[in-house]
Amino acid sequence: MELEVSWPADWLDTLLTGDEQKETKRSAVKDQRMLNGIEAQTAVVKAGMEFWKNAKVWGDAKQILTATESGILDIAASVPAKIPSEKQSVRAIETLRKLHLEGFQHGLDLVQ
Repeated sequence: MELEVSWPADWLDTLLTGDEQKETKRSAVKDQRMLNGIEAQTAVVKAGMEFWKNAKVWGDAKQILTATESGILDIAASVPAKIPSEKQSVRAIETLRKLHLEGFQHGLDLVQ
């Protein structure tokens, strides 16, 4: 026994194809990455030059920073003369998380 349902045409028009669903998801992921980058950039700028200088000095003294991480913290420590890109800001926040795992106690509120 088959049941036939007649769906309203305007409702059927709102359904997405598989490709449209994938594109919507891709777009949402891209938007979220951009938002994360903007939030990271805002946090880096708000923390300020002295904070990032201190983080770099601490990380260098403990010899736990890679050359790339050290360079990223140099850029973050150049605020406001030089504003790090969104991608650099995300890396700075990731580096700060690494420092926290190693015992750095400043800026815990930046990496919620």
